[in-house]
Amino acid sequence: MSVPSSSPTANRGGRPRKFAEPSRPVTVTLPDRTLRILKAVDEDRGKAITKIADGAAYEEDSDQAVLRLVEIEPGIGVLIVGPSKRLREIPWLRLAEIAPARYLLSMPSGTPPERLELALIDLLDTLDESEDYERTLLNELRRHIGNLRRERRMFQSEIILVRMQPDGS
Repeated sequence: MSVPSSSPTANRGGRPRKFAEPSRPVTVTLPDRTLRILKAVDEDRGKAITKIADGAAYEEDSDQAVLRLVEIEPGIGVLIVGPSKRLREIPWLRLAEIAPARYLLSMPSGTPPERLELALIDLLDTLDESEDYERTLLNELRRHIGNLRRERRMFQSEIILVRMQPDGS
């Protein structure tokens, strides 16, 4: 049975509202370990879940950067992108999810960076006007890769990949 969501201004008595936006009660069973983590974030489980979800989620209309340069050791960084349906259209490019809605780009060994730059330009040429988020991400990524390539600051390094067993191990 679905419980209708309440409006942000409605308060039908009872407890004070926790959130300034529409919300509804949800029942969920969680492991004790998760409950301890939530309690460390906020004594109120609903607020703890909301804080963690807000920190982990990527919303297309938010002000979160669609592309980040993250330093992994002094002087060396990796590009991290937000989710992208269009990047997944490049058959040889893999998006490795390293955190919720945060992806590391992986190309086959020996793939020249120029190939990615051209693939991004091709994707940009095919975007619909309504795809603002994808356009922003692809343009920013193309610009970064182009600048890094021209400045000779981009290089590739191998990561270890493992074939997974059917049971996920």
